[in-house]
Amino acid sequence: MQSAIVVLAALVCLTSAQWWRSEDSLCRQDPMMCRGNPRGWFRLNPGNGPKDITWNKPAGNGQVFGTLGSSDQGLFGQAGYKQVIFNDARGKLEGQAHGTRVLGPNGDSSLLGGTLNFSNKNAEAALDVSKQIGGPTSISATGAGKWNLDKNTEVSAGGTVSHSGHGKPDVAVQAQIEHKF
Repeated sequence: MQSAIVVLAALVCLTSAQWWRSEDSLCRQDPMMCRGNPRGWFRLNPGNGPKDITWNKPAGNGQVFGTLGSSDQGLFGQAGYKQVIFNDARGKLEGQAHGTRVLGPNGDSSLLGGTLNFSNKNAEAALDVSKQIGGPTSISATGAGKWNLDKNTEVSAGGTVSHSGHGKPDVAVQAQIEHKF
């Protein structure tokens, strides 16, 4: 599974390579901008700033996104796909699937996950699921809504459920009735 994340990130890099292609004259003018990049497919940030490569490219009905870079913890790569499933009178439903791989001196880690977000004029809901390879699965669901009962009274309610690994899930619920005199 870990190699699948690396292959996905490499595939996205290769398919996005032409999109990031900089002018060859830029590399001739400033070779430090293109070091380790003989074909000039992307630009490295000059100076001591972050050297991350980020992309966001349309694919199908959604977008493929990702970042390759380094931090104090080591090298990392993250990639994913996001799409608006529908946006009409029912409301708006968005989905996203993503993966992250970190290679560091203290060990490696991989994380896979996905989210669904729904919203309309009265309510909002979200579901987030993530799985650390070799570790626990984390699930979080939230929802909230507000409705008018009459011109002076409105009801609002919301709640959240989250579970991370073992044990019982955390649950929170809140409701309120408000009347304007």
